Amino acid sequence: YYKHSNMNSTLLQLNKIAERFSSNENQDELAHDLEALLVALHESDLMAENKPEGLSSLVKERSDFFFDISKPREEYFIPTGYKEFDKELSGWRKGELAVIAARPGMGKTQLMIDMAVRIAKQGINCGILALEQNKTSVVNRIISNLSYLSQVTVMKGVFNSEEKDKIEDALNKMQQLPIWIVDQHIGSAILILERCKQLIAEQKTEVLFIDYIQLIGTIHRRNNRETELAIITRMLKRLAVEQNVVIVILSQLSR
Repeated sequence: YYKHSNMNSTLLQLNKIAERFSSNENQDELAHDLEALLVALHESDLMAENKPEGLSSLVKERSDFFFDISKPREEYFIPTGYKEFDKELSGWRKGELAVIAARPGMGKTQLMIDMAVRIAKQGINCGILALEQNKTSVVNRIISNLSYLSQVTVMKGVFNSEEKDKIEDALNKMQQLPIWIVDQHIGSAILILERCKQLIAEQKTEVLFIDYIQLIGTIHRRNNRETELAIITRMLKRLAVEQNVVIVILSQLSR
């Protein structure tokens, strides 16, 4: 009943949006309203499909995990490559949404690149969604990270013999890193979710980095920005849980 009722409501709203489109209403407003409707529909479908489960069945699943050695054991944590962090927290937990927040110019993106490289060196597939930079800029940062040369030096592309050897070594190492980069400059929340799902399905990525959350487009202009970011964060958290992956988002803090 719930799903049927919700579908009727959705069809009514879609018809209203279609009528507004035929009357040449502002296209940006229509796009935002349609996106908000898609988000609401997605959430209601999840509610309809998420059935309660008895504790006894959940206990059985945990019992098999603890005591049945014939059952495959799933890895719940992904080491970040930072020894102290991994020692204290065991790394990133699958199904987790993590936020790296700092003021502008504090090195968030460089930390993200370094973490992605460290994780990829373990053979774990990573995805980077760069909303502010293009792919070349991200690649230059990775080269700088692996060669220990400054980003300015890498960008200029003029090297002495020692620097050239470091660059060649870095490029060879990069060939082995399972990192996929998307420079998604259209930062619609729905498009970001679809890009994430695409990376998970096609490239088997287990860790996704998004740089950065404030560049993800609003879902509905009538909401304030804090509400928008809360909705976007909730969507990304749900995706991490559904796909059993780690999503790390960067966030700008006000100066």
